[in-house]
Amino acid sequence: MYEKGLQETKEFNKLYGDFTSPIARDVDYWYDNTLKPVRDAINYMYDKGIDPTRSAEGRALIQKLINQAPVAKLNQIRQSAKIADEYVKNRGTM
Repeated sequence: MYEKGLQETKEFNKLYGDFTSPIARDVDYWYDNTLKPVRDAINYMYDKGIDPTRSAEGRALIQKLINQAPVAKLNQIRQSAKIADEYVKNRGTM
């Protein structure tokens, strides 16, 4: 059970951990809906003495955060970032 929760957390970080875009509001939205809730939850759990990956309560909270992530909007922003990067790249070569 511990390994499953750890693996899901690693996959979430792999998908949503690193993000860059020339559009600042997209970066802010990304952070506010991926990393910030996870960091806040982990800090909350440590403050309460809950182990995030070894306790059932910690794993449940992490799973809830993963399930609540607005995946469709995040994928849309990821695509928008690719388009914006191409625009900036092409604009620089003109």
